[in-house]
Amino acid sequence: METLPPDIIREICPYLNWHTLVKFYQTSHNIHSIVEYFVSKDRLCRWIYVNRGYYSHPRSIHIIKKMNLNSRALRYIPPEFSYINARKLNLHDNKLSEVSLGIYQMTNLTKLVLCKNKINHISPDIKKLINLQQLYLEHNNLRKIPSEIYQLTNLSTLELHYNKLVFISPNIIQLKKLERITLDNNELVTHPIEMNNFKNLQYITLHNNKTKLKYPGKFKFENSSSEDISYSSDDN
Repeated sequence: METLPPDIIREICPYLNWHTLVKFYQTSHNIHSIVEYFVSKDRLCRWIYVNRGYYSHPRSIHIIKKMNLNSRALRYIPPEFSYINARKLNLHDNKLSEVSLGIYQMTNLTKLVLCKNKINHISPDIKKLINLQQLYLEHNNLRKIPSEIYQLTNLSTLELHYNKLVFISPNIIQLKKLERITLDNNELVTHPIEMNNFKNLQYITLHNNKTKLKYPGKFKFENSSSEDISYSSDDN
């Protein structure tokens, strides 16, 4: 089969059978190979390929609400994932060292789980995820987080424990909807005094940092554990 043009890749991706895709993806990280496989095996995908000049499809486009790709030893996510209109994406417990540019294009995401990888950098492009409400970045190798994260004003949950963070910007106060933040087991020396002004904050962890940090406002969770986070597969 000839190499598929980008417009075909873009058009077929939302129709893929994700249960089969997950298995196939483990042996081929090439998005062209994946789509070519479906074009050769799937009647609907063949129809789209043959009739690519038309906009009326035999069924309405399938909105994938959840994508669960946890614990699959993935090292790379292709940029073509940006074509998938998912609301929740779970990449927990893989081997990712960076966040694919395709993920930053998934602007309908409300929940993104990237914990227990090897991520050491978050691109400023994360600001594009304007609908994001829950972001899980714990158990990675982050030394800093970009200031653009603070532009995600819909965030209610931000999990950052078990990284190597040394600084949290005062701009964190821009996250006015923040209800939960975990900063324990990092290398913080201090936290912004502005954190005292969070109105919706209900849960915070700061223990096991470089120095013993004073908890803002009414919060005293010196013995709290942040291991009870809610990124279970049932919820993704």
